[in-house]
Amino acid sequence: MCYVGYRIVQTEFEYYYHPGVELSDEKAIWNFIMDNKKKYAIIKITVKGENVVSVEAVNGRVVFPLLWSIMELSTDYEDSPDEFTPLGFIEELRIRRLDRQLIEVPFTVNQALEQLKRIYATLQSEPNSHVFK
Repeated sequence: MCYVGYRIVQTEFEYYYHPGVELSDEKAIWNFIMDNKKKYAIIKITVKGENVVSVEAVNGRVVFPLLWSIMELSTDYEDSPDEFTPLGFIEELRIRRLDRQLIEVPFTVNQALEQLKRIYATLQSEPNSHVFK
């Protein structure tokens, strides 16, 4: 299956789409998003020839699908553990609409990563929780 990645610039009144980039697989999609999420307001990935969003990043964060959002947050904390704060973690979950999944407020990055693993496992067992099968 082939995908197309779109980078979207948002101005005060309009959205500008850069030409789509063909992406061959999940790894290419992940790399495309990680390379572009800080540069563009919105990144959308669709199946080539369809108008259905498979993956979306907004304002530098993966927001859909939720499993990818959790993977991104886990990767961020693994790569930069010094940036972890309990309040920042709660805010990241809120932005991703995962705050209801919070079991307890973590005080260390390792506790946060364990909670993300539990949330991921819970969501993974739900039908239609991820795009790529």
